[in-house]
Amino acid sequence: MNRTLAASLAVLLLSGCSSFAIIGLPSPVRVDDGDSGEDLKVVHAQQLVVRLPYKADSGYEWMLREPPIAAVKPEGAPRQHKEEGFEVWTFTPVRDGTQYLRMEYPKPNDYDAAPAGTVSFNVTVE
Repeated sequence: MNRTLAASLAVLLLSGCSSFAIIGLPSPVRVDDGDSGEDLKVVHAQQLVVRLPYKADSGYEWMLREPPIAAVKPEGAPRQHKEEGFEVWTFTPVRDGTQYLRMEYPKPNDYDAAPAGTVSFNVTVE
């Protein structure tokens, strides 16, 4: 690697730029349960990261209520941070459009009980 390129990369890293900016991707849109009801906009190649409260011993689990046609899809299972008390869902845009993204916090085997929590976001993919 030539010195000019190495120096340029060092300046970018030290200037506080996110790794997303360095590789040319838009920074993720980050929300939590306090943002429920918000209108969100993402572009293709931009992740939507949803951070939700989680209690490992409560018997409750966050579940995605997917619409028939989705504009964003989850990237696998959520990452649980049990010690810190939250889990993180990451979504990626799959088509242009608007989606009502709804997540509920029920006890999976108790079909009659209301969920302990609900969050929703109006997500537009452009």
